[in-house]
Amino acid sequence: MLPPRERTAQHAHAAKLLAANRTEPEVVAEHLLLAGPPREPWVVSALHEAGRSAARKGAPAAAVRYLRSALDAADAGGPPAEVLVDLCLAEASAGEATSLARFAHALQDIPEHARRADALFSLGQTMYRFGRYAEAGQVFRQGAALFEDGDRQARLRFEAAAFGAEYHLAPEQHGPLSAADGTGPGDRAVLAVHALRECLMSAPASTGADMATRALDDGALLADLTSRSPVVNLAVLALLHSGRLVEAHEAADAVVLDARGRGAPMAYAEASLSRALVLLARGAHYRGGGGCADGTGQNGIACSRTNRGGDVGQLHDRTSRNSPKRRACLDKVEENPPPVDVPGGRRVRAFGPWATASRTT
Repeated sequence: MLPPRERTAQHAHAAKLLAANRTEPEVVAEHLLLAGPPREPWVVSALHEAGRSAARKGAPAAAVRYLRSALDAADAGGPPAEVLVDLCLAEASAGEATSLARFAHALQDIPEHARRADALFSLGQTMYRFGRYAEAGQVFRQGAALFEDGDRQARLRFEAAAFGAEYHLAPEQHGPLSAADGTGPGDRAVLAVHALRECLMSAPASTGADMATRALDDGALLADLTSRSPVVNLAVLALLHSGRLVEAHEAADAVVLDARGRGAPMAYAEASLSRALVLLARGAHYRGGGGCADGTGQNGIACSRTNRGGDVGQLHDRTSRNSPKRRACLDKVEENPPPVDVPGGRRVRAFGPWATASRTT
């Protein structure tokens, strides 16, 4: 058994050798954590890199441990702002309490505007995924303020994300939203928000559907914001509420695939839920339509909530996927969704749990 002093010295030496050989940052960090109080400046950057690497790999708890150790190893008079920002992001990802005041203070020490904006957007997305909608909206609004007199597209992107988070709050907690009068990425994001509001609050709902289609722009919205954004699924819901179920299904599939490819489980869960609601609506409309004239009836399409691959709402076609018979069924369903009577004498076309949400009269 090695004496404690010699053991810590050996860990410090091992960490230095591993770092020189470009070993994975987490392996280096584990030796540094066992090496006692740091004596060399490179230790802070090594622990910082380990924290960022762990966060990228989906291990936020480990990232928090490394980044807190990096702060402890840094000069108490002026800890690196980048370490503080990354620590706040990791704490939010781990579901721990995060000091927004400390995060905002650290951002002031980052001179690059683009890096500050990226950090704010990442924190807002993380808080949104953990259901901290009010805090997420606050962070996104701070990001929009950075571009008040600058990049309009960046400001609109933050505004749309803020509303995507505030959508889960009471209406009086919703902030302002600019008009979308262009074709840039920020305009597309804002248009997706306006599309859902139009479907829920104005008639006819088809107006909102057209706006959602413009916002999605053949995949451009998803490419701009990715499935991690609070905005993309709003366009899917707009198509759902307006009865454009085939388009909603295609858009929802794309979001699910994007989330899966990014290894983003929270985004994947939300996108899968949206797709399940679309498929539920398609199945309900099909049953309400009374079947097709060729007698295929309800057997043309079957909707299940799970399959062996774990996807939610996977569509199973019992005929050929591109068969004329299948297309005729879907066209008939989409053109004739069943109306529903709701209080107040209105007749609406209902979708999933939002039966009174989309007005078509």
